[in-house]
Amino acid sequence: MKRLELIGPPGVGKTTILGALQQALRRQGCAVLPARWVPLMVKLKEQQAGPGQRWLESWLYGRRGLQRWMRHKYEKEMVRGEYKRLREAASPWPEFLAHGLANSASADENPALRLERMLSFIRQAALAHAVDRLPGREVVLCDEGLAQRGISLGQGADPALVQTYFRLMPLPAMVIKVTAPDELIHARLTQRNQAVQRFHAMVEPARAISEEGCRILAERGAVVAVVNTEQPPAMAVAAAVSLIKEDK
Repeated sequence: MKRLELIGPPGVGKTTILGALQQALRRQGCAVLPARWVPLMVKLKEQQAGPGQRWLESWLYGRRGLQRWMRHKYEKEMVRGEYKRLREAASPWPEFLAHGLANSASADENPALRLERMLSFIRQAALAHAVDRLPGREVVLCDEGLAQRGISLGQGADPALVQTYFRLMPLPAMVIKVTAPDELIHARLTQRNQAVQRFHAMVEPARAISEEGCRILAERGAVVAVVNTEQPPAMAVAAAVSLIKEDK
């Protein structure tokens, strides 16, 4: 499988771009697997499921009511299984996990928020490891993947620690940097919450981490595509889709 990660500040339009990318890639004949389906793929691989069982499990998982229960169960099993595998994983995984564990956030941050961010990091690291090891040609698009976790964990942290995070982060097949003008981001955040007053405190640090993270990942050899959500979604993702197809 091929892991593609989106990165950008809050309000930039990652969810919209994720949907546009999925639609455009499917129109081009690419197999796209939503990240929420990865726990099922892990389960089927472990069971060495045949075609009939794969079809039945996929049909059940696709039912919205069942998916809520099955996804929760399979995700817990996936996280547990991936961390067992990660005990023996090659570099850079041990170094990356140790860094994330030791430098999760600023020490003066709310403890509950720190734990919430660390929980998300734990899940996304397991998901990334699963996607990287699973066979197949499917493209898995992650809008809350390890790159985006770098922004979350980097809020209030020493810039040097943030740089180390991206130097150690296991490389995805591609990083898609999502950008937008300040006034557009502000309008989106205000639409979500009329009382939002921390625009600069929320967006500017995240934008800086996104820029620095993409610079480091590009230096390490990752393909970085830039998507500007000021454009209509289908137009905005066209160049990224071309790069993905070239790298098939």
